[in-house]
Amino acid sequence: EMRQADLPPEMAGLAAVLTEMCAGDAMAVERGFGEFLSRLPRSARGYFLLGLWRLHVAARPEEAAVSLKHAADLDPDYMPPAFAYVELLARQDPGEVEGFVEGRTKRATNKENAYRLSRYAEELLDEAAPAGAPNNPPQ
Repeated sequence: EMRQADLPPEMAGLAAVLTEMCAGDAMAVERGFGEFLSRLPRSARGYFLLGLWRLHVAARPEEAAVSLKHAADLDPDYMPPAFAYVELLARQDPGEVEGFVEGRTKRATNKENAYRLSRYAEELLDEAAPAGAPNNPPQ
């Protein structure tokens, strides 16, 4: 049986924050993320989970966007935050999606992942665009 103490430091720290999430104490979660990210400020996974929590639980999309973008910027080959950020951008600021995806494509070492992100962004924008718009021609 694996214990939290047996995990690498990043995973152990995230496990502690996830335990706080399960307890449902928003202040403890914020404090836990703050402590974790002060110890591991380059943790893309930490910022990604913080972004998801702020988006889906705390209902603070502006703060979520900052965390998700920061996570994506920290590790251009860790795709979950990039996908989540593009999804949030497509709903809130669709005009910014293309620039983010282009920048991400230039920085990514895994071009297949960058292509998948680009296709996903196109699909999201097509779904959001009204019929007849440039991204969504009439069928």
